[in-house]
Amino acid sequence: MSLGNFSLKRNIQNGALRLLQSIIYPFEQMKRKLERTLSPKIFVDTVVSDVNNAMNDVMRPNPASLKDYYSIGQFYVAKKLILPMPIAALALIFLLVFFGYPWIRSHFLTREIVVNSAEMFAYSGKVRLTGWNGGPVIFTGRLEDGRVNGQGVLYDYSGNILYRGGFQMEMYSEYGELYYPGGQLRYKGNFSMNQYEGEGTLYYENGNLYYEGGFQSGLFEGKGKLYKDTYLLYEGDFVQGVRSGEGKAYNEMGSLIFDGTWKDDHPMEGTGTLFALDNTSILYQGDFSDGMFDGTGKQYDAVSGKLIYEGSFSNGLFEGTGKQYDAVTGFLGYEGGFLAGFFDGRGKMYDEDGSTLLYDGEWKGGKRQGEGKAYENGELLYEGTFENNLFSGQGVLYSPCTQMPVYEGGFRLGFFDGDGKRYNDQGQLIFEGQFQMGKANGEGITYDGVTGIVTEEGVYRDDILMTSRRDLDRAREQLNNPEEEKSEEGSEEDWESSED
Repeated sequence: MSLGNFSLKRNIQNGALRLLQSIIYPFEQMKRKLERTLSPKIFVDTVVSDVNNAMNDVMRPNPASLKDYYSIGQFYVAKKLILPMPIAALALIFLLVFFGYPWIRSHFLTREIVVNSAEMFAYSGKVRLTGWNGGPVIFTGRLEDGRVNGQGVLYDYSGNILYRGGFQMEMYSEYGELYYPGGQLRYKGNFSMNQYEGEGTLYYENGNLYYEGGFQSGLFEGKGKLYKDTYLLYEGDFVQGVRSGEGKAYNEMGSLIFDGTWKDDHPMEGTGTLFALDNTSILYQGDFSDGMFDGTGKQYDAVSGKLIYEGSFSNGLFEGTGKQYDAVTGFLGYEGGFLAGFFDGRGKMYDEDGSTLLYDGEWKGGKRQGEGKAYENGELLYEGTFENNLFSGQGVLYSPCTQMPVYEGGFRLGFFDGDGKRYNDQGQLIFEGQFQMGKANGEGITYDGVTGIVTEEGVYRDDILMTSRRDLDRAREQLNNPEEEKSEEGSEEDWESSED
């Protein structure tokens, strides 16, 4: 409703607002006065001002007459000290209440608080945190603004200690001790964000040492020692929790069994030395891969300690070029190629003293196979083809005494077999023909070694002439011309009857 410039609604609102302000004004004045009275800043300013005034009075010249003193029994107190004393007392009380007590409480007094309660948040000081509904103590130590920081002890809900040491934002930090659920010490050393970090020591649950050395992100890192049961198992380098780098391995007797390079927890990678269990002799010295002899190395006999092989290895076996020695005498027995632990390829074999050559040629699977030369007492005995260690194929057999050939031709299973020639000790031809199982079997010719004249010719069986060449030719002729054979037989009968 509006009458000209007059608005009834607006005037009613303005009037109500002014009436409300008149009613709440006294209360606002009381509030401001109360805030000024209780304000720590104003209180401190007032106290400081009064103390300054009192100190100024104190600094003035000493009272000159009795009227400047109060008589208290036998003592006199200067009137100018009466006012500063209660002011100083009030100031001291204020400092104790607002600054002294919180400091004392946080450093010397321990407050019991229920874990994760509203009381815990933003609290700073020493605390004893308990479970809900009168639960056990699960932490004793310090809180900073409601967070676990500094030194403290953590317990499980059964009262067993879990950890003692430094904390940062509820996480294990700096030096501390970690325990097994039963209360046995598990680890002592440095932590960072709940993980082992830096130098530390790990223990088995029975209390025996497990590891001591460096850690990074909870894993073995750097130099360290690894234990098993009660003995040192390994000492050396670790990378990301596994043995890698230079290190030494020991057995349960404490004897050194390996000294060399490790990789990905494999005990032998790179170059190193493997010792016997009693640590009195070396078993192997050389290259390793995946825990096996691999590359170039030397292997020694576990009993005699003598060198039994030097050369190339693959997957723990002799492979490539190498030399094999007798485990008792130490003399060289073989030099040449190897494959999967067997003689393979070109190689030489020697007798037991290692000085006399027995064989020089090709090998397969540990046996003489292919072209080669066999020797006897250092003299050439056979030259030709071998199969399964036996003369087989084409070859020449020599006399060990004269070094003249005694046979040349085919061999099978170590015997003369097939076409061949036999010679006497002076190298003169005495037979040529067919052989089987080391003897003349089949057609052949026998010669006089000196003159070279044919002494007999025909079919042999086990080195015996069974049919001469003449008889053989006649038999063949009769086989080819049976009618002529009959006429010849008739004429022979007539001639015999005429003689009669």
